Amino acid sequence: MTEPLVGVRRVIHGGQLRRNAEVVAAAVGGAERVIAVVKADAYGHGLRIAVPHYRAAGVRRFAVSTVDEALSLAPIVDGDCETIVIGWWSAADLDRAEGADQIVLSISTRRQVQLLVEAPPRRCVIEVDIGMHRTGLSAEVTRADVVRLRRAGHRIVGLSGHVGTPPPDQQRRALAELANLWRDVNADGAMDCSVASSRFVSGRDLLGFPSCRVGQLLTGATDYELDGVAPAMSLVAGSVSTRSVPAGHLLSYSDQPARRNLEVAVIPAGYADGVPEGLADGWSGRLSDRACGVLAVDMNWSMVDVTTVPRLERSGEIEVISSDPNQPHSLLAAARHLRCYPDQLTVRLARIPAIERP
Repeated sequence: MTEPLVGVRRVIHGGQLRRNAEVVAAAVGGAERVIAVVKADAYGHGLRIAVPHYRAAGVRRFAVSTVDEALSLAPIVDGDCETIVIGWWSAADLDRAEGADQIVLSISTRRQVQLLVEAPPRRCVIEVDIGMHRTGLSAEVTRADVVRLRRAGHRIVGLSGHVGTPPPDQQRRALAELANLWRDVNADGAMDCSVASSRFVSGRDLLGFPSCRVGQLLTGATDYELDGVAPAMSLVAGSVSTRSVPAGHLLSYSDQPARRNLEVAVIPAGYADGVPEGLADGWSGRLSDRACGVLAVDMNWSMVDVTTVPRLERSGEIEVISSDPNQPHSLLAAARHLRCYPDQLTVRLARIPAIERP
């Protein structure tokens, strides 16, 4: 017998993750062109859940932020997969990654160049700063460092650039600069070059670059639209009791009395457990196809209005946030309600235990 849900759970819809990856792969001309960004535990969806579904869609290259993430990914993928560390790594990380042939380090600072010059040969990618002004080497520096690293025995397998959201003319100049640099240093024609932006994938145009780094679009936690891509996370809750609150009485810590008689589902999870406090500011989930307003999110308890739900159904599973983009309580609508980006929301929800469903 299956016990009813108590508390709050992230529901990760594995089938949708796979469909998203298949749609993205088709949009860019094949899964071999996709570098799936799975940093921050696959944007809160869980490496162990997301990566097998991406692999089932044919993806064989992944990108993470840290060497720790890359090492934790190793048992999940087979030897035919490549993991690129696109965040900061140190001398200690370089030592820990030694011998892990599937790990490719992305170089984004001169300090890292110097560390590699003094290290045993390995495969690397160079991040080129084409407008983000966050990480990456300039085009002029990259030309010299490619020569320097090759002389030290390293194999530069690719360049990568992240354009951010500049004006269109600035974006075109940045991408042209990356393309020219790639042609200059790719003498043997074996070097990859990737552009990191869901914008190009949703527009079905990689602008001549052979690969793309894409993260949010694979999870569907994005405002960029691509037919067939949808969010793959929902949030559900189960109560431990239902309380009757008479009109005029206070609810939890509120100093505003209830305006009418309420039936309230009490859920043993709150903001300390990852439930966003902002949901108590006018958000409604669904139970038995009826709207259920979130009345309070305390440290370890939340309260939901189930007054309109038939009495025998009030102990059922409340869908607080839906993965269906067409629902009023969708993940995309929740992100707007909470004034954040959809991928920020999925990462913030990562503290909540996850279960996988189709």
